[in-house]
Amino acid sequence: MERNRIILQTFEYWQSKLGQRKLPSRRDIAPGELRNLLPFLFMADVSRLSPLGTEINLRLMGTHIVRSLGIDLTGCPVGGLTKKWAEFTLGRDFFDAVTQRCAIAATHELHGAGLEGGPASSQTLPVFLRYHRLVLPLSSDGRQVDRIMGALVAETNENAASLWDAPYTFDEVKRRQMTASVRIGAQSPMKPERLVPV
Repeated sequence: MERNRIILQTFEYWQSKLGQRKLPSRRDIAPGELRNLLPFLFMADVSRLSPLGTEINLRLMGTHIVRSLGIDLTGCPVGGLTKKWAEFTLGRDFFDAVTQRCAIAATHELHGAGLEGGPASSQTLPVFLRYHRLVLPLSSDGRQVDRIMGALVAETNENAASLWDAPYTFDEVKRRQMTASVRIGAQSPMKPERLVPV
């Protein structure tokens, strides 16, 4: 499936579950209706019981996401328990979706240090990942966000598993916040962000 179509279909599915409410709930999401999208989807739990503030933990990661990232983050906190800058920057959209109760579509690029061990002993292999991610809030009571669902589609992946072993830079290429009434396919400027070393 084409990457933009995956993001669009996920957003339209979430939108279709609103009914008369401001946000759909986890009960509204039927995996059987998303069969073709499942490899690209993730689900996360939102907890406000932590003394550190809101905590978001990844509950489910689709196979495409795990393969693209080179790591299975199921069970891991978004932003890290101490919200270290690198992890928090990558997870910022999750926290914004919770506090602002909106959908967020973004394109991210991660650049890592070169990986030694190419065909020639002196060759350095690129370490790079570019992906498109959609973050969608869910709410049991229609007001407070208690789950996050979304989709992640990798566009370019060059030895991405090595990103997590060394410092990398994070670039938010595009970002767009949307309410339920917005159509994601509509032309609207997405705010470019500066390159942020993490």
